[in-house]
Amino acid sequence: MNGLRCWLSAGFVLLCTLAHAEPGPSVGYLMSDQVSSFSLGLFRIQLQLDRSYASLPGSAAIDYDWDRNRIVITYRSFGASPKANKENCGDELNRMRSIAGIDPESGRAPSGHSFFAEMFSPFGYTRKTEPKHLKEDIDEITELRAILYDPDTKLRVSCRGKLLSTKVLHEEGPAPKPKTSAGSARGAAQKR
Repeated sequence: MNGLRCWLSAGFVLLCTLAHAEPGPSVGYLMSDQVSSFSLGLFRIQLQLDRSYASLPGSAAIDYDWDRNRIVITYRSFGASPKANKENCGDELNRMRSIAGIDPESGRAPSGHSFFAEMFSPFGYTRKTEPKHLKEDIDEITELRAILYDPDTKLRVSCRGKLLSTKVLHEEGPAPKPKTSAGSARGAAQKR
């Protein structure tokens, strides 16, 4: 009977060691990578956008365009509200400006920088190594976009502008058709 217990115990220990898995290379890399103030700032802005648009139609997302050195905040609405027209598109840019603490009438921040720029600094303390004009620099590279799509008329209206501005650049036309190439997996699957 003691031999059986010994074998069962050894088998249990063996199974436990086999079941112990370690993270793969991708997860290991992500676990050892430090979160930058930039990544954390983008995340904080996304949380603010999620809260601000929770009860409104559409949604907003933030991204960084490496090639252009631009923080891009994009609002998208693919429903009947708000209607896809130039006026509503500009209104959505101004809503984003207001969320950021920018006066839509002047295109300036009364505090000298946007609430969004605050998200890139630590809360509760200041760092002596922080660049003098960090917040102003963040505001200068932040760009806003709005894309409104009306499913009834198939009309797509988009506009863009800088965070610190009152200008709105418009683009209007039919919704673009999805691009697929003959060599892509999605394109090949659609042809089957």
